[in-house]
Amino acid sequence: MDFDGYAIGGVSVGEPEEEMYRAVDATVPHLPRGKVRYAMGLGQPHQMVELVARGVDIFDCVLPTRVARHATVYTRTGTLNLRGRNTGSTAPPRTGLRLLCLSKLYACLYSASIQSG
Repeated sequence: MDFDGYAIGGVSVGEPEEEMYRAVDATVPHLPRGKVRYAMGLGQPHQMVELVARGVDIFDCVLPTRVARHATVYTRTGTLNLRGRNTGSTAPPRTGLRLLCLSKLYACLYSASIQSG
C-alpha cells in the first residue's frame, strides 16, 4: 500500500530509551524512501534530536503539554520550573523561555506571560 507517510508506534513515553531506539532502528530501514516517517508518542527534546538522526521526520506527544500544565518548560539547558520564582527563588532569565518551544506558538507566548506576570 502506498501512503503519504508511515507511523512508528509502540515506542511511547515510559519505555526505556534503548528499547525505543532499537525499535526505530529496526523499523526505519523498511519504510519507503521519500515518505514521511512519524514517531508516535515521543516528546523529550533529546529524543527528537536522536530520532531525526535515525531517520524520523515528525513527532507528537502529550509530554510537553503535560509538563507545561505543571509550569515546566523545556530549554536548551534542560527543564525550567516556572513556579520556582513564586517561592522566593531568583527568576530565570527571559531568554531561557524562548530557546526551545516544541508546541504551538501560543504555548510559547503563554510561557512568556507566566514569567512576566
